[in-house]
Amino acid sequence: MQVPLSTVASFVNKVSPLTINHQGVFPSVTLSFNLAPGVALGDAVEQIDKVRRELNMPFTVQGAFHDRHRSPQGRSGMRPGPSIGCRK
Repeated sequence: MQVPLSTVASFVNKVSPLTINHQGVFPSVTLSFNLAPGVALGDAVEQIDKVRRELNMPFTVQGAFHDRHRSPQGRSGMRPGPSIGCRK
C-alpha cells in the first residue's frame, strides 16, 4: 500500500541560501569595511565594539576580528574584518 508523502511531510516554497559560511563548525557571516579618510583602524574597532555592546547580543552570537591577509613575513597591510558566528 502506498502512502502519500504529504501525510508524513510538508512542503514550503521559500528563499534560502545556496551555501552557509562556517567558522569551524559554526555558521558565520563576514563583514568588511573601509575606513573614512583620516580615521584610524583602532578608532573604528572601538566604535564597532561599542555598537556591539549596545545591541545586547545574546551569548550565542559572538564577534571577532580576523586578519585573513597575513603573509609569512607578517602583515600585508590589509585591514582586518569582523567575523560574527552564531552558536545554537
